[in-house]
Amino acid sequence: MQVVWIPVIETDKGPPEASVTAPLDDPRVEWYWDEKRLLVPRMVERTIQLRAMGRVVPQLEPGDLLWDVIVSFEPGILWEDPFPAASWYGMEAVFNTLPFVERRLKETSIQPAP
Repeated sequence: MQVVWIPVIETDKGPPEASVTAPLDDPRVEWYWDEKRLLVPRMVERTIQLRAMGRVVPQLEPGDLLWDVIVSFEPGILWEDPFPAASWYGMEAVFNTLPFVERRLKETSIQPAP
C-alpha cells in the first residue's frame, strides 16, 4: 500500500509527524511526500476520464485538490500512463476510512514482521 502526503495548508512544510501517520504504521505501507502536488492532477484527470467512460467514480473537476482521500488500487497495478483506475475511493475524513485500510492490509499476502 502506498500513502502519498501533499501539502494542503500553510503549515504543511513537510511530511506529517508520527502522531498523524501512526494509524498506518505498518511495514507494508510505503510513504511518499509529494511536495509539488504532481500526483493529484493526474489522479483527478484520470477519474474524470473514467467517469466519462461510465465508471462509478467520485465527481471531480479539473483543478480539484484532493484532501483527506484514501484510494485503493488492486494488487500488482502499475502506476504508468494513463494513471491506473482505483478500485475504491474513501473521500471523507481519513480516520473514517481507516477500518477499510486495515481490512485491505489484512488481505495482502505479505504479512508484517512480528
